[in-house]
Amino acid sequence: MPTLHTDFQRLAQETLQASGPRLIYLFRGDWTDITTEQAHLGFHLGKQFGRAPTPQELVQAFYGQEIPKLAVYIGSGRPRINVFRPPFISGSEDCYWCATSPVRLPLDDWRKIIYDHLYLRKTKGNREYLLSESSREDLMHAVQSLDSYVLGVGQKHPLGFWMPDTQTEVVDYPLGENYA
Repeated sequence: MPTLHTDFQRLAQETLQASGPRLIYLFRGDWTDITTEQAHLGFHLGKQFGRAPTPQELVQAFYGQEIPKLAVYIGSGRPRINVFRPPFISGSEDCYWCATSPVRLPLDDWRKIIYDHLYLRKTKGNREYLLSESSREDLMHAVQSLDSYVLGVGQKHPLGFWMPDTQTEVVDYPLGENYA
């Protein structure tokens, strides 16, 4: 029976000359000590170069090619990023979590994620809000509507795995004239 490693090697060879976007699937788990792994790579590269490696050199050594910074991270299960974040290319990506595997997401959910990433996450910073009385009230309503709403709260299923609490509802708040 073929192993994951054998399948990966075969797929890498078959797609070596392919063009287009590249999918990077990082297989990790709790057995991985990320800090040690990254420090080990940095130490060995530094020893080889006689200096500290640049971020680009670390990416090249780890992935075998130049990779742009991660823009979107889609995780599943318990919201955790420690062992699952791709090394050297993450840190400012938009994060999304699915209760089940992302391969089970319907097309509409993929569209929601893409729309959110491209349009909704690009917002004003807190120092750019209008300072009128009306905008302060709008901000107060928005903040109050999210009181006691905690992403990542869940429950233990009788089979032993964690699942998100789906009973939490976000209260809709009225939008004032500044946001219409």
